[in-house]
Amino acid sequence: MEGYRYNSCCGKTICSGCIHAVALRDDEEKCPFCRTPAPITDEELIKRNEKRIEAKDAMAIYGLGCVYSEGKLGLRQNYAKALELFHRAAELGHHIITLVLLILMVEECKKTLKRLGTTGR
Repeated sequence: MEGYRYNSCCGKTICSGCIHAVALRDDEEKCPFCRTPAPITDEELIKRNEKRIEAKDAMAIYGLGCVYSEGKLGLRQNYAKALELFHRAAELGHHIITLVLLILMVEECKKTLKRLGTTGR
């Protein structure tokens, strides 16, 4: 999301301007909502995210799926794991990933219909 960031400390999505204002005021990056200092290492970020996942936080699950799909934060790229996490996030009501999964399903249907030589109409 442009202009916003999900904070795994408290599970809140916070405006980038608010995050920046706190960093300027306090000379360190803290969560504007819960005042927890920003994670320093990738491992710390993943550990915080895992706590949110245990709490069935759809945004945290979606975020970890993105990490796996891109192979970031020291985790190997794993599309199967990413898709599994995206489905879990959708089941918990994450509206963006639900739409993305729907679009992917429609695209796969179009490819199948094209391969079979029909338009489906």
